[in-house]
Amino acid sequence: RQISGGAPPPTIFRDPGMVGIAEGGTYKRGAASAPLAKLLPSVHETAEPLRRALYARLNVDSVPELYPGWDSHTNTVVWHTPTVAADPALDHLLDRPEEAVERLFGGQQRPEGVSNLHWQQHLFSQRSVTWELCLA
Repeated sequence: RQISGGAPPPTIFRDPGMVGIAEGGTYKRGAASAPLAKLLPSVHETAEPLRRALYARLNVDSVPELYPGWDSHTNTVVWHTPTVAADPALDHLLDRPEEAVERLFGGQQRPEGVSNLHWQQHLFSQRSVTWELCLA
């Protein structure tokens, strides 16, 4: 039985979600940790220093970004739209994702009343966002 009539698709050795960044694209993401969005800073906001290092590694001066956050004063979702400049300061962490997770998120404590499930989802979000940057 033949599964495919042609050659396999080309292999990409980079994260395809970040390929467009080097070509003038925008970093667009959704709520990485929705259950805790009202209690803790956005995972994307916290990971900004690592993205700066990635942008420097990709030889991109700056990147427009778009990701959600929570405004506790108005109790509404806000969309952050910064233009983030490259900065190689954390470049060494792009090759050490677990160290990057600890550096970026190690100080976050589980808020009182947060279920085990929601906290584990948040920890997964931290790692997911970090590893995406490190594998780009």
